[in-house]
Amino acid sequence: MESLQMDFKIEYTWDGFPVKHEPVFVRLNPGDGGVVMEVSAPFFNDPPAPLGEPGKPFNELWDYEVVEAFFLNDITEQYLEVELCPHGQHLVLLLSGRRNVWKQELALSFRVSREETKWEGKAYLPWSYFPPKVTKFNSFAIHGSKDKRNYEALYPVPQHELQQGQKPDFWTIEFTAWENLPVLHRLVSLKFKSGIQGLLMEVNAFFDDLPTPPEYADQPRDGPWEYEDWGLDELMKPFIQYSMKKLRSDKCDLKSLPCVF
Repeated sequence: MESLQMDFKIEYTWDGFPVKHEPVFVRLNPGDGGVVMEVSAPFFNDPPAPLGEPGKPFNELWDYEVVEAFFLNDITEQYLEVELCPHGQHLVLLLSGRRNVWKQELALSFRVSREETKWEGKAYLPWSYFPPKVTKFNSFAIHGSKDKRNYEALYPVPQHELQQGQKPDFWTIEFTAWENLPVLHRLVSLKFKSGIQGLLMEVNAFFDDLPTPPEYADQPRDGPWEYEDWGLDELMKPFIQYSMKKLRSDKCDLKSLPCVF
C-alpha cells in the first residue's frame, strides 16, 4: 500500500499567535483497517491528571491537558472528534451538526509513554468511526488551568476575522478554520490494456460500503455518481453496475451502452 502518512505541527494559538514552546506534533498514518494517530507533545502536567482510569474513555476530557483531532464532512457537518490525554485517558465522539453528539466514549486502542517534560501517544482509529467522505481536518492542543489556560490550533481563526473580546470556543473554530485533508484511504488504481476487441479497464479501489443502488447488477444505469463510484466518463460501481456514455466535444449522448463488467 502506498504511504499516505501526513505530519502536522500545531504552531499557533487559537487566535493566530506563535506558541512559546516546542510545537505539538501530530501524525496521521492511514492503513487498510483505519488510521494510526501519533502525538508527540510537551508535558505540562497542568491541570493534574483526570481521576479516570488510564486507557479508558473519560467524559469532559477537554477540561484537562489534551491533544485533539477533528475529521469533518463539511457538506453533512458530520465529524469525528478524538481527544488524547498524556495521562492515558481518551475521548472519542461522533457528532452530526454543531454540538450535536450522537455517540460518545467509544472504545479506543491508545498507548502513552511519558517523561518529565514530554509525552508521546499512539491511537488506532477504525474506519467505522469516520464519517463518509472526510473533507476537512483540524487539530488542537489545550493545557493550563484557570486564567492560564492555553488553546492552540493547527489552523487558527484568521486574525482579521476575530471579534473584539472573542474567547476561544473550539465549537466555533471547528467550523471556521479548517483545511482540506488529502484522501485518507488507499488511492484508486486504474489500468488500461489494449486488445483486439477493445480496451480493457481494471479498477482497484477502496470500498466504503455506501448504500447499494436499486438497479440490478450487471446492468447499465444513469446517474451512478449519486452512489459510490469513481469518475471519468465511464463510471463503474463496486456493486457490479456501470454507466457508459458516448460523448462528443460539445455534448453527451445519454444512451446507456452495453459493457462486459
